[in-house]
Amino acid sequence: MVNRLKPLNLMDFTGGVNLRPETFQLMDNELPELLNMEIDPRGGLNTRKGWSATGPKVTTAAWNPRNAYAHTSSANNRSYLVANGPSPTGQVYGRTNAGTWQTVGDATCQATPHLADFTSWGDLVYIVRGNTPALYYDGATAVALTAASSANWQNDYTNPGGTDTFPKCGLVAQAHGYVFAARTNEDSTAYPNRVRWSHPSNPRRWAQPDFIDILDGGQRITALVPFSDRLLIFKPDSVWALFGYDADTWEVANVSRSIGCRNQQAVATNETAVFFLSWPQGVFGYTDKGVTELSIPIRTIFQDRGGIDADSVDNSWFGWMGRRLWCSLPYNDRAPGPTDAQTVFVFDPALSEPGSWTMFRGGDSCVPGPYMERTDADQSTPLIAFSRQYPYMLQLDAQDALAQDECVPGDPMPFDTVLRTKWLDAGAPTWRKSWRRPDFLLRGLTFDTKVNVQVFHDYDSYNAERSFMVQYTPDNYPALWTANGTDPGGFMYGDGTLYGGSEQTTSVERGGTMGRAGVVQVRCSGDPGVVWGVNGIIFKFIPRRFR
Repeated sequence: MVNRLKPLNLMDFTGGVNLRPETFQLMDNELPELLNMEIDPRGGLNTRKGWSATGPKVTTAAWNPRNAYAHTSSANNRSYLVANGPSPTGQVYGRTNAGTWQTVGDATCQATPHLADFTSWGDLVYIVRGNTPALYYDGATAVALTAASSANWQNDYTNPGGTDTFPKCGLVAQAHGYVFAARTNEDSTAYPNRVRWSHPSNPRRWAQPDFIDILDGGQRITALVPFSDRLLIFKPDSVWALFGYDADTWEVANVSRSIGCRNQQAVATNETAVFFLSWPQGVFGYTDKGVTELSIPIRTIFQDRGGIDADSVDNSWFGWMGRRLWCSLPYNDRAPGPTDAQTVFVFDPALSEPGSWTMFRGGDSCVPGPYMERTDADQSTPLIAFSRQYPYMLQLDAQDALAQDECVPGDPMPFDTVLRTKWLDAGAPTWRKSWRRPDFLLRGLTFDTKVNVQVFHDYDSYNAERSFMVQYTPDNYPALWTANGTDPGGFMYGDGTLYGGSEQTTSVERGGTMGRAGVVQVRCSGDPGVVWGVNGIIFKFIPRRFR
């Protein structure tokens, strides 16, 4: 019998991270561990871009941001708002794009757990704060509104009177020419399942009979989300949709009685879907076709009670940023689970079917949350969120030259990068083989890149049998079309900021031997702070004779 050297190519990592038990084989395009690496839709992996603090510091004694909002006026003036602190003494802070942070209203935000909720109407932002009177904010000044109650309901649509009112409520949204308020407090009585709507095209006039109580499903309303031709109304264990265009045509339809939304923080939208966290089931997406679970590949993070502490799940934030869903969750790889968000799971619906997950953790344990919606269109600093750890806004995808996050201005912190392959058995897990030196198709910038590789045998994912280092020194520099102060335009080598190909170069590098085993797995980790990537790994083995 002649033993032949046989290659096994692991290429095209388009499936992303999968946290199912590693004893079992994953799908061909799935990986059991992927940390701070992004999936290239054309194939391969790259180090994610770094996060960078932007704007002035929010001056506050304690930092615990719960909800955030961005608003652009008709004059293209941009305002940012963040609700910070514990209930019932939380405070809303606001600033313009070039201004400093100022307090907005008094320090009595009581909506649970998000403290305050926001919606736009023209050039104004309306702010509701639970049992505290609502505000409207023009980017400079906040005005308190009289609480709507039995003393001032405006039931006459033709002549409603001159008093500006707004219900005390915990949730607010605008749709179909109305402003909707949910979880109201009227005349000191709480209505946790009530949805009210304003006069048509007038968010400061409210009629007493204009409400719906959704008592079916019990508990309380947790989120309001306008979507397409309906208003989605979430409870912890159910989802409802309000259809229609006015008080005569409103109709409530049930979407689900088995899943719901945890809170207003854990919901995000794009033009075709609404994404939400249903605890403890997982992450779901709602479209015109119905509800789909998106978290099947990472379902174990919800099933493993050591990973997410049930008492801390309200410290979760969702955002639709850069055409991807970002889910900041109080999760780590070991018990006990953290009390605040510590890991970001990023879902890209454009990769494979039904989409791809990867996992981010920041330098110095920095994690974004809450996120601000509608920031991608025309902003010079897109992908804006707040940092959980430090009182600054974060610009995501800001730094691509180094694997580091600057969550505090002037203090860059490197982050770890990890890739773990699936178990590789060449179709015969009990057939022992001599695994030779694999080839790594590496990506790297124009400086030395080192990848540390651990080799695991026969389904033991904890005790490495071999280890080696793969070092890559780029030997070619791509020509990029650039423009700078000394050269208005031309081909330059090793530096380019405007046009041309990628500034990463590729090379095939040989790894170390991996020993004899029926099944192998490798875990690759880059040097902290160094950008790297991989297009594929070619494993080679020599089959051994049976005895």
